[in-house]
Order: sequence, then C-alpha cells, then structure tokens
Amino acid sequence: MPIASGDHVLIARGPKQQWLIKIEQGKQFGTNWGVISHDKIIGMEFGDVYTSTTSNIPFLLVKPLPHEMATKFARKTQIVYPKDIGFILVNSGIVPGSRVLEAGTGSGAMTMMLATIAGGHPPGKVVSYEIVERHHEAAKKNIERAGLSAVADLRLGSVLEPAVQQQLLSGPRFDACFFDMPSPWDVVDIAGRVLEPCGVFCSFSPVIEQVKKVHAALSAGNWFGISAHDLQLRT
Repeated sequence: MPIASGDHVLIARGPKQQWLIKIEQGKQFGTNWGVISHDKIIGMEFGDVYTSTTSNIPFLLVKPLPHEMATKFARKTQIVYPKDIGFILVNSGIVPGSRVLEAGTGSGAMTMMLATIAGGHPPGKVVSYEIVERHHEAAKKNIERAGLSAVADLRLGSVLEPAVQQQLLSGPRFDACFFDMPSPWDVVDIAGRVLEPCGVFCSFSPVIEQVKKVHAALSAGNWFGISAHDLQLRT
C-alpha cells in the first residue's frame, strides 16, 4: 500500500541513523546526510529506497513496528523497554478485547503496547492513570500520534485516591492490571477488587526492596501464582 500523508515512516540510513517521522504534505525533514521531502515520499512503498535530492544519499523507508513507535516518540520519563514489555504481555494473558488497568502512564510507551494488543477485534480498553500533569499531556500526544486514542483512556489522577477507586469499583472489571509506580504494594487490595476472577496483577519495579514488598502484599492477600523476574538482554 502506498505511503500516504499521515502515515508514520521510519527513515533509516543504518542501524544507528534512524528517524521516525509523520508524513505531512509540504514538509521537509533535515538530517546530516541530506533533506527528506515528505511530498516525494508520498506514493512510495514501505521498503522502497528514497534518495535525498540534496545529497544523493539513499534512505530506506521502513514501516515502524509498535515497539519502535513506543520507544522513538518524544518522552519525558524513563520507559519500559521492549525486552520487558514482551515478557509482560506474554505472561499477562492480554488479548484483543481485554480490559487493562494501568497506573503510571509516564510517556505512554507501555500504554501503546497494551492498547495495540488489547485493541484488536473485538476491541478492548486500556484505562491508564498518571499523577504528573506534564507526563499525562505528553502521553496523550504520543497516544494520538500512534492512532490509539479510541482504545487508550488516559486519566489524570492516582489509583490511591478514594474517589478514583470508587470510580473503578463502579465500572466493569479488568482482565489484567499493570503498575509502574513507586509503591505498587499499596494497590494490591484495590487491584483484587477490580480484577475479574483469575485476573492478572503485574508491577514493574527497578529496586529489589520494592519487589519484596509487593511479594509480601500479594502473599498476604492469598494471590495465586506469585513470581518475580529479572530480565537480561544479550546482543
């Protein structure tokens, strides 16, 4: 299918020279290796080679994968990276049609991946909370750029707030939850109340003491199948 205005394209000169751009009529994108004309890309195919008219240097036009969209968008916070995202998605049981609760939207990288998987057919929903307004606004822009606004419901607030918890309790239950926050052990109780029976609780913590506290809280709540994992990526 030809590339059209509004499409996202990964412009690649090599493994370390890659840029994610949104194609818009009349615009140009400058690099150290030449200027990229959006108008000339429109109508080309993904996989084609674009040659800059200002430098005669070739660039490969690549269709970005979901994780590339998530990691290359402008971000204001540290994000969950693909090696962790893949493991989380596989072990959370999230499928098209799933309802997912997230706390700690950040820049929305994990939210994008959750929405990409859950938002298939039938479409699901990702409800994501963020307490920092500037992060919330940045994530909204990233979600809009990714075309996932219909699936991802981004909300400003904390799942620790009684009003937010009451709102969650009055709505449909969730199939899985993901918490990227300083004290995920504090939301174990509310998670158990808003999850479907056999729903999955997942938290992301960079410090082992956090992991221990989450494990203790889950154990005290008689959760089944509790486990912790530390992933390493070799290249």
